[in-house]
Amino acid sequence: SDDDIITELNFNEKDRAKFGYIKLKEEYEKAEKNIHNKNKLIIINYSVAFFVIIFGILLYLLIKNNLLGKVGSVILSSIASIIGSVTPIVSVSKEFVKKPKKDDLENLDISKIDISKDL
Repeated sequence: SDDDIITELNFNEKDRAKFGYIKLKEEYEKAEKNIHNKNKLIIINYSVAFFVIIFGILLYLLIKNNLLGKVGSVILSSIASIIGSVTPIVSVSKEFVKKPKKDDLENLDISKIDISKDL
C-alpha cells in the first residue's frame, strides 16, 4: 500500500505531503480521462442509435412502397463495384510497400542516425 512505500522510503512530513499530492493528482487525471472516454462513448451510442432509427424508417418506407427490390439492387451493385475497384489497388499497394523485417530492426545501428537535422 502507499503507507508501506512511504515508511520504506523514510519520507519526512513534507515528502509525505508531496507523495500524497502526486497520488491524488494521478487519481484525478485517471478520473478525468475516464469521464472523457465515457462522454465519447455516450456520443457514439447516440450517433449509432440515430442512424439505426433513420435506417429503420427508410427500410420501412421502402417495404411499404414496394421499392426494396429496385433500391436494393442499386445499392448492392454499387457496393460490389466499389469493392471490385478497391481490391486491386490494395493488392498492388501491398507489393510496393516494404515492411521492415525483424532482422533489419535488430541490426539497426542507432549511432549512425543524425537527429540534429530534425531539431
